[in-house]
This record gives sequence, C-alpha cells and structure tokens, in this order.
Amino acid sequence: MQSKVVFDGNGSLLLNLGSLAAIANLHPHNLIHIVFDNACYESSRGAPTATAGVTDLAAIAKGAGIANAVAVNSVKDFSVFLIDSLHSGL
Repeated sequence: MQSKVVFDGNGSLLLNLGSLAAIANLHPHNLIHIVFDNACYESSRGAPTATAGVTDLAAIAKGAGIANAVAVNSVKDFSVFLIDSLHSGL
C-alpha cells in the first residue's frame, strides 16, 4: 500500500483539532501527517499560537488516540524520521 503524506501547519491543526480524533478513529495505516510548527499564525501577521507556550501537538495527538505521534526538533531528525516512516510501509 502506498504511503500518503499530509503536510499541515500548527495554526491549521489548532483550528481543527477534531481532525486528530477522526484520524485516530479511522486509523489509516498508510498515513503520515506532518505538522510544521512555527508557533504563530502567519495569516494574521505572526500572532502567536498556543504552541508558542506550553501546548504540545504531539501530546494532543496521542491523547486523541494516535499512539505513534512524535515531535522532532531538527531537520536531521525530521529527515531520519520521514525516511524511516516511508521505508516501514506506513
């Protein structure tokens, strides 16, 4: 089965947290949902999002039922995680 990769932003995800519950309940085995977090809403001139504080999107995803949610904090870690995920047949 071919992997499907979704690229999302922190602002978008925060405005639609229900999508995490839907993903958790549907449990698509081939979905990789990548969220880029710049801690602000770019569409509103950089107003800070909740992730600029203590809000942890990976923890929210795990709480919704996505057990394999992870946070990476460097380009190198992101590259390793993405390549491993694609090669594992997600």
